[in-house]
Amino acid sequence: IIVPFYKEGLDLVGAAVDSAIAQSYGNLEILVVEDGSPRGDASEIHATLGARDPRVKILRKANGGLATARNYAIERAEGEYFLFCDADNILLPDYAATVVDVFSRSTEAAAVVPRFQIFDDSSGEDQTIVQGLPFDRALNVFRNSVGDAGAAFRREVFCEHGLRYDVDVDTYSDWALWMDIASLGLPIETVPRVLYRYRQREGSMMSEYAWDRHLPMVGMLIQKHLPDTTEREREVLITLLQGWGVGAILSALSGRADTWEEPVKIARRLRPGQTRYDLAEAIGRVADKFPRLGALGRRLFKRALAAHGRWKDRRR
Repeated sequence: IIVPFYKEGLDLVGAAVDSAIAQSYGNLEILVVEDGSPRGDASEIHATLGARDPRVKILRKANGGLATARNYAIERAEGEYFLFCDADNILLPDYAATVVDVFSRSTEAAAVVPRFQIFDDSSGEDQTIVQGLPFDRALNVFRNSVGDAGAAFRREVFCEHGLRYDVDVDTYSDWALWMDIASLGLPIETVPRVLYRYRQREGSMMSEYAWDRHLPMVGMLIQKHLPDTTEREREVLITLLQGWGVGAILSALSGRADTWEEPVKIARRLRPGQTRYDLAEAIGRVADKFPRLGALGRRLFKRALAAHGRWKDRRR
């Protein structure tokens, strides 16, 4: 079981490691990979976790991102099967036993993907249960539909087929791995049971970086990992992705005017508890009452966005 961590505290990474220790299947190696943590108490976290169970091994490396931490553990793990658990997630007690059972019966399977339960970190309330789907090229360009990072793999996926997590798409490196597995035609077994809990919280890598990096990261996924795609098809897909943008896609798919007329409300639906555009919301309320002022505001906002884009291009 591989548990990478960067800046998560002992409460989070400790819960993840405790859930690995508590597995009903006992023949485990638990690798905790510290990816160059900036925390002043990182050494204390190592000592505390290492003392909890003799199966826990602490690996330390220079910071390189989540993908490099997973790859670092892959190259040092001794087990026949690799099960990945992010530092803020929690494995249910029968996950490892289920993995061993499924792999022993499905001898051709390269990976095991269970359902997972999303829960809110602040309230503890359960939210959506997510089920992985068979790989579909069209759907997979839109979202990572096969599975989350918290899946299990045979050693052969990494040691014989040579696959690794792509460090260039660090936020979506699990998404890239599923594409690579599909390119090789390796079978995946889905388990219709919830076997881990996915913590949704502010400060996570997904909440801090994924949305801002979404378009370039998906472009790189298309360029480097989308199976059975010609160079011309990749060019067209990337042009559509970068030129059309998420807002236009949402508008086309939903058929709702508010996807472009009320962006603050849509942003809140997409990222609850994270959008803080209070000024924009106030302007939006005024614009609803005064349409002419709203039209002027949209023109000014468009120019501001263009200027911001040029500024970001210079920074890149």
